[in-house]
Amino acid sequence: MSGPCVVWAITMTTDHRVDLQPSFVLHLRPYRDTSAIVDLLTRDYGRVAVVAKGIRSAKSKQRGLLQTFFQVEASWLGKGELKTLTGVEPVHHHVLSSTALVGALYVNELILRVLPTLDPCESLYHAYTQLLQVLRTHDNLEVALRVFEKSMLEALGYELNLLSEANTGSEIENDAYYYYLPEHGPVRAKLQSTGLNESFCGRHLLAFARDDFDDPATLAAAKRITRLALKPLIGDRPLKSRELYLSMKRQQTVETEA
Repeated sequence: MSGPCVVWAITMTTDHRVDLQPSFVLHLRPYRDTSAIVDLLTRDYGRVAVVAKGIRSAKSKQRGLLQTFFQVEASWLGKGELKTLTGVEPVHHHVLSSTALVGALYVNELILRVLPTLDPCESLYHAYTQLLQVLRTHDNLEVALRVFEKSMLEALGYELNLLSEANTGSEIENDAYYYYLPEHGPVRAKLQSTGLNESFCGRHLLAFARDDFDDPATLAAAKRITRLALKPLIGDRPLKSRELYLSMKRQQTVETEA
């Protein structure tokens, strides 16, 4: 371990204080009369839950700074998993369209579900930063979500194997078909089949590996693959944001047909 890391570890074990940590606000929930528990995605400490005392009071100066998708520098103090927020400085507010907002809420819920508190994951922080930047300037929500999900799985140690067969190590072939086994990877299938748990064309696996979504079929395959890979992590409890997104898509379809 390098010198600076040793100093950091000693500092953390003596005063348990963190100052001006780059963070994103993921979620807020009421706590006692006027306070709130705020879930942050931080650069150096992963997901951190802090108590923001008096934040729900009309007189609170921090109230306007701790909103979902706000990028801030947060300071906190505490020994346990639940910290006490001691200060917050604004950095940036990511303004999203209604469609992008629903997708970003899905990502926030996903992070809250799969990332334990105080589990450092700097690459996930940077992937989230990139996602919000993309959502502000691009319309293709599905592509942005698939790229983020793939990056998140890699950051958590569940990198998608899209280039070689899991059981033999042989390279994926364009015209072959494969089943995708969560936490393992592709296994060659004898026949083409469709459906969430069925086979994938090799060319779609290879295209997903290089984030090439020119073929709509690749995007559909990528969605099926990430769902298979995420299911062991998120469990059987439905994601509320996914239900909200489906509801919004159904409403858009009704308005289009009207």
